[in-house]
Amino acid sequence: MVSQLKVRTDFYRMRSAEGYKVYNREGIFQIAGENRRLTSKLRFSDDGHPCLYLGASLYIAWEEVRRASFYTVNFARFRNTKALSVLDLTMRPRCRCLTDFVMCYLCLLTSAKVEDDDKYKYRYEVSGLLMKLLQNSIAHKGNVDGIKYISSRQFDGSDIEMKGRTIMEAYVFPPKESLDNGVDKWLNDTFEVSAVRTTFMYNIHQINIVNPKKALTCNYQDTMFYELEQQLKKEKMEKVK
Repeated sequence: MVSQLKVRTDFYRMRSAEGYKVYNREGIFQIAGENRRLTSKLRFSDDGHPCLYLGASLYIAWEEVRRASFYTVNFARFRNTKALSVLDLTMRPRCRCLTDFVMCYLCLLTSAKVEDDDKYKYRYEVSGLLMKLLQNSIAHKGNVDGIKYISSRQFDGSDIEMKGRTIMEAYVFPPKESLDNGVDKWLNDTFEVSAVRTTFMYNIHQINIVNPKKALTCNYQDTMFYELEQQLKKEKMEKVK
C-alpha cells in the first residue's frame, strides 16, 4: 500500500496568473499560513488546511489549474531532497490478492471527477478521510509522508489525445505542523524548487523549444509539455527561503 520515492524525483506545479506576471519560488509553493483563509476545500484538503499538491508531469499540473492560459500560467519543477513514503492509490496493473482489489476500489473513489460549481463535492469524502488518517499517523510519528493518486483531470485529456503511462499521477503532501505564518518547515526542508518560469518568458529570451516532426502525435515526449520539462531540468534548484 506504500510506495517509496527516491531522492531527487521530479515533480511539477503550476499556478495561474492574471496577465504577464512571474511569481517567485514562495509564490508557487504551499500556501502560507497567513493566507489560509484563501484556501478552499480540495480533494485531500479541508478549508484552511493548505497541502502541497504536485504532478508527475507538467501536463497534469496544467490540467489541475483548469487549463489556465498556457502563455501566462507559471510553472516550476520540484525535487525532493530525501526519500519519501507515500500511500499509493494508483491502479494496480494486476490484482493478485484482496488488498489489490481494495486499493483499485480506493483509486476509483479518490479519482472521481467533480464539477467545480458543485456546492457539495461528495466525491471528496473518502479522500478527506484518508487524509485525516494520514495526518493522525504523522501526529504519532508515522513514516508515511504523503499520498500518490490518479488525478481526476485524466478525463479531460482524451480530447487532446494525450497518452503516457505515468503523466496522470499526482501527489499531495500535508504539512507536518500548522503554522499561522510562513510555510511548513518540513515541506521547505524536503523540496527544492526551480526558478519559476512562463512560456512568454522563454519566448522573450528565445529559448529554443524543439518542435515535433509530426503535426499531431499522442506520444507525450513529442509535446511542448515534455520539452518544457526538459528546460526546467536545466534551471537552478533552491529551497524556498
